[in-house]
Amino acid sequence: MRYSLEKINTLQACDALLTRAQAKRQTLERKRRNLGESIDTFRRRLDKASQESGQVQSALLAFTAAYEALPEGRDKVNVKIKIKRLEVRLAVLEKKAYTYNAGALLARETKYNQLDDQVSVLADCIDSIERRRTALSLLALRPGQTVRFLRLPVIRQGFQPINARYHMYLSVPPVLPPNGSWKSAETAFGR
Repeated sequence: MRYSLEKINTLQACDALLTRAQAKRQTLERKRRNLGESIDTFRRRLDKASQESGQVQSALLAFTAAYEALPEGRDKVNVKIKIKRLEVRLAVLEKKAYTYNAGALLARETKYNQLDDQVSVLADCIDSIERRRTALSLLALRPGQTVRFLRLPVIRQGFQPINARYHMYLSVPPVLPPNGSWKSAETAFGR
């Protein structure tokens, strides 16, 4: 995904876009979290099914060997019933193993990675929108406001301006008000 902010020119548009992007990000993060939990559950079920399958196969082999060694009678019938139940259980476990196979797990992990990439791209987009909003908010100030912030000095009572001969040591030469007194400069800038 690629997002472009060239046509966003107002603070309201930035706010609306920011609100929608944050809502989309929350939705994607929720989907990613749920899919991650689903993958963990999926892995546990797959491991459990393979463990149970191994146990059922070993029990089936043991009962089959015992069935062949038993004489005809009630015990042989009971063992035959247990063998049939174990075969049904093994078929159910094989079906689970087919349902929870590695291909399905890989597909879920791929989807998780795609969601993770989308969240990171959307986070970068939100950062871009916030930077664009900040730039637009600075442009939205009246020109007089920025000048006022830069020109109004914070002066203590009785402060005397630096002598003009020291201006070479300053990064910016001192600017004196038009009539030369600091008191009139404060009134000139609206203080």
